[in-house]
Amino acid sequence: MEEDYYKILGIEKSASKEDIKKAYRRLAMQYHPDRNKEDPDAAEKFKQISKAYSILIDDKKRRDYDAFGSTKFRQKYSEEDIFRGSNIEDILRDLGFGSFGSSIFDDFFSFRDRFYTPKGRDFYSDIYISLEEAARGVSKLSPFYIIEGSVKKIRRLNVKIPKGIKSGNTLRLEGEGERIDKGVPGDLYIMVYINQHPIFERKDNDLYMKKNIKFSQAILGTKIDVQTLEGKILHTKVPPGIEDGKKLRFRGYGMPGLNSNQKGDLYVELHIDVPALNNYEKSKLKELAKELRGKI
Repeated sequence: MEEDYYKILGIEKSASKEDIKKAYRRLAMQYHPDRNKEDPDAAEKFKQISKAYSILIDDKKRRDYDAFGSTKFRQKYSEEDIFRGSNIEDILRDLGFGSFGSSIFDDFFSFRDRFYTPKGRDFYSDIYISLEEAARGVSKLSPFYIIEGSVKKIRRLNVKIPKGIKSGNTLRLEGEGERIDKGVPGDLYIMVYINQHPIFERKDNDLYMKKNIKFSQAILGTKIDVQTLEGKILHTKVPPGIEDGKKLRFRGYGMPGLNSNQKGDLYVELHIDVPALNNYEKSKLKELAKELRGKI
């Protein structure tokens, strides 16, 4: 479920850092558990505004959230990552909370346990798929090397790759990293690469391909068959007098968006084959050119 962190803090998307701090201070005073001991919902609300603040006050996290939305953001950042480096405890201390030796990290978030629990190392690996697999989504049983203690082992995981994924996108498999005693396992990050296709080139969600036609077909017009990435044959007319490099557009025959049924378009770029002529054929073409007054 998507979360709107700007809305949680009650600010605009264009809010400055000072606006973010002011909004958090105001809401922290309103929802801090110490001031709402009889209201069980306040604690959850306080957690939400603290998370929103920690994300939006950090330039990199804010850029990633703005670019990808909360669902993909949470795939990249753990709870520990979100709160790491934030100055929430300092703000709350300035507001008068935690002044009796207790810390908000202990009292509410259990930060001591959650943040400082040892965590295994994250592992990183690559996986290669075809353009067809990227278009329909695929599950692959793939081997990955991991380190357990000082031993290098191989682990095979079934990796579910969503349709519409782009080359360079990263998948996070939570808990599939290093496993350690008395701690939480790390994560496995898989960089997905799409192999170059012999026919199609992908640009965003559009596909491009090239097709040659004869010189006579370009002049007189013709019919051609175009095969889509899914293998469907499209029949289309090429109008007379088409120019070299002209693109024909087929709506909805490109790549799907990530986890979406909305597809891009297919563009077919036509190139005109200029034939190699013998002397007799050249003389005939010259005669024809004269008759057509240099049009060819």
